[in-house]
Amino acid sequence: MALTQMQLIQSLGEAMAWFERELQWGVAPTELRHLVGRIGELYVAMTTNGQLANRVNQPGYDVVSEKGERISVKTTARQAIRGQVLFRETTLAEVDRIIVLRVNTEDMQVETLLDELATSLVPRLQLGQDGMRRLQLAALAQGAPKHSDLRSVREVTYQGTTLRELENGTIQAERNGGLVTPVKPVLRELAPRLNVSVVSATGITLNTRQLGSLIIRAIVAEQGEPDDACEAQEELTEQDCFREDEQGVDDCFVRDEAEFEEFLVQQMESGTIRIFRSGDIQTPTHPFLREIADRLNVPVCSAAGARLNTRVLGVRVLRAIHAHSVSEITGNRS
Repeated sequence: MALTQMQLIQSLGEAMAWFERELQWGVAPTELRHLVGRIGELYVAMTTNGQLANRVNQPGYDVVSEKGERISVKTTARQAIRGQVLFRETTLAEVDRIIVLRVNTEDMQVETLLDELATSLVPRLQLGQDGMRRLQLAALAQGAPKHSDLRSVREVTYQGTTLRELENGTIQAERNGGLVTPVKPVLRELAPRLNVSVVSATGITLNTRQLGSLIIRAIVAEQGEPDDACEAQEELTEQDCFREDEQGVDDCFVRDEAEFEEFLVQQMESGTIRIFRSGDIQTPTHPFLREIADRLNVPVCSAAGARLNTRVLGVRVLRAIHAHSVSEITGNRS
């Protein structure tokens, strides 16, 4: 039965979620080859608005695109681009297009390593005595996308480390004038210094982009500077803050939340800060943030004397509430 594009998207999401869960359980990506292969096939079917092959282990191809192209899909979860991809010579005649993908386990995303017509690629593949044609993955690394031309949307420096978030979401770390790879260990090192959790509220380890974004926001909040990705001005007027509070009230993804006395403070995925009292949302937000900040002895101005905007102050207040909760638990135990 043909799947709609919505069904393909849902199936891909479920497969990626299951793959991530297996990784959390300590299963090596190379032991999940069947799941990785399925992720690749669903991804290609979705992006080409096509359909999966009718038969399991369909000879030669895995997906038929909307244009009728028969596509052979090969997917790896290896983070180092090395090794070989094998194609059976006897079935390549059934293939119109070849796509090689990699599931990036750091960012939990699917990356395209190769997308080429079979008529162009097959003659360049080495034919072995076993009747298999071989594609060297190392050759694909030479054509890997470079980030040098991408614009940095956020950049911060903290304790000798410069972090950048590029416009495609990639996180870069720089120390002593050179880029550090991989980035994840650097982020894990900085996270405890900034009281940033490396796992989500549901216990799932954050990927590089998620953790990097949170750490950059935490550094911005600690340094008392506005987040250039969210704010266009260093200091907002009271009216600007009120206007900001009224926007994004339909956000449905909560990044962080904490309760303090009669208040519930939330930071939404967009960065918007919301405050509830007795179940009712309080607007405008900024005056209530200042009230909570006073109770927690949180400065409402930066070191330069500029009044913190709603989002920056909200992040500081949330961190103070978390710290206050931890100190209360520690005190009760003692």
